[in-house]
Amino acid sequence: MRKTILVLCIVSLLLPTAALAGNYKKAYCGNKEYLGNPGKKYPHLHCGKDFLTFSESAKKHLNLHDVKAGCKRAANVISDKDINAKTTEDPQAITKAVKAFMDAECKK
Repeated sequence: MRKTILVLCIVSLLLPTAALAGNYKKAYCGNKEYLGNPGKKYPHLHCGKDFLTFSESAKKHLNLHDVKAGCKRAANVISDKDINAKTTEDPQAITKAVKAFMDAECKK
């Protein structure tokens, strides 16, 4: 009985962490759908439960959540000094979220 209670306690501690890790919007974007600019204004970071996409324009999107290419794309977003030069209302929000993504996902 004690072993069962111990196992249940450990599982209950791990579940919220696992659930959060699978939700990009909550984990990296403060539960906001768009960072940097509103949805129709570019550039912005579009955050969803199972995706994280940097949109430079209506036709140019970088999916950061792709397993292999995502980390390289995220690094390119961080190094892109034009994010600050463009009409981004909050470039720091994009930078902060992408860096958090890289810290959590790219060092595995």
